[in-house]
Amino acid sequence: MRMPDHIESVLRDYDRRRDRATPPVFVGRAVELAFLHQTVAAAKSGAEGITAVVQGPPGAGKSALCNQFEQEARAASGDDAPVAVAAKDCRFFDRTPVSMVRELAATALLRRGPSLELAAMSLDESSSLGTTLDTFAEKMWPAGITLVLSIDEMQSMEDTPLVRRNLREIHSKRFRTNIAIAGFGLQDTAARLRRLGLSRLGSHQVETLGCMSRADASRLVDETFSHLGLTSEDEDRRGYANALGFGADDWTSWRNSARAVILEESVDFPHHLVNGIRAVCRMVLAHDLGHPGDEQLASLRQHCRESKKAYYAARLEPLANHTMALAAALHKANAAGEVDAAVVLNALEESDNNGRRTDGDTATEVLNGLLGSGLLTGRGTTMVGVEIPSLTRYLRDELESSLAQGGIAAHKLVDALGIDVGQ
Repeated sequence: MRMPDHIESVLRDYDRRRDRATPPVFVGRAVELAFLHQTVAAAKSGAEGITAVVQGPPGAGKSALCNQFEQEARAASGDDAPVAVAAKDCRFFDRTPVSMVRELAATALLRRGPSLELAAMSLDESSSLGTTLDTFAEKMWPAGITLVLSIDEMQSMEDTPLVRRNLREIHSKRFRTNIAIAGFGLQDTAARLRRLGLSRLGSHQVETLGCMSRADASRLVDETFSHLGLTSEDEDRRGYANALGFGADDWTSWRNSARAVILEESVDFPHHLVNGIRAVCRMVLAHDLGHPGDEQLASLRQHCRESKKAYYAARLEPLANHTMALAAALHKANAAGEVDAAVVLNALEESDNNGRRTDGDTATEVLNGLLGSGLLTGRGTTMVGVEIPSLTRYLRDELESSLAQGGIAAHKLVDALGIDVGQ
């Protein structure tokens, strides 16, 4: 019996999604969503300085959270308190106020028609943001409207005079229109915004996104499996199991075991969870399951590990030559996810001395690059943290694997640092 067409179609669609695609279901992140909705509520009330930032390492689910927030904010809009959500990229702020506001008026599902051009005609490109917003408010926008600018990848904001001016004006809210910024970006996004002039951006306006709770990670796997048709209890499932060469009980057992492998290998990190589920889709589509057993689960586990390795190798570029140095620093500190910055710098310098240079960058430049990528984060003035537990595991596995295979550079590195990798 062949696989039901509609299930195969859903699986193939999911398999075609790649690195930055959000999962088909959204689970958890209640704290972060509440934080973002509180920002909208504050903007509605006319409060000043309404900028909210959600930052975190790559793959933590910031884009998925951004999409979910936008949907919920739009759904909560009403005639008595209308909310218009405008999803923009960070280049939006590097425009004249007139250009910015004209685009908002045209794309934020506001009133349209001749009044738009009439309002624009009364302004010129030198008009201030406050003047421009007030002019459009009189002509275009419903009374009491709140504009929410939702900005993904906000760490890429350019440092130009126009960006600085527009950001500061919105943040300080020197005009009648209620407006807020909800920004999503890598680990140093809030610090970058402060450097761009948002000196009043306080810690209460910043949330950090990391791993999911184990309960939410489990729900994400279960609900995605259900969305993909892998858990239905109707006739489709029985036919589906038969098409794969399973009895219904065997299929349920294999699926539950696969779920456990995905959770263990992902260490509750969203990107790895999604890739683990994608691996199951590929195995199902290829009918590469046979009778459920240890061999198939070992194949799934290996696929999850290879996916993580490729993911981190890509994000460590052009710093990948220093992967072992970072792992050695973790071993040196005997810490799972936090290490003295001086130890990291020493390990990077020793890595350079042992022929693992990266484009001539100094150890400090490499460390700063990693901090900027969101894979590491500064904790105080002397400590560095590894934000993703699975990255810690990956780094240590890479070092131990190289040592086991007789890697000369790895042996020189641990010898120079005096590291007992077995500790």
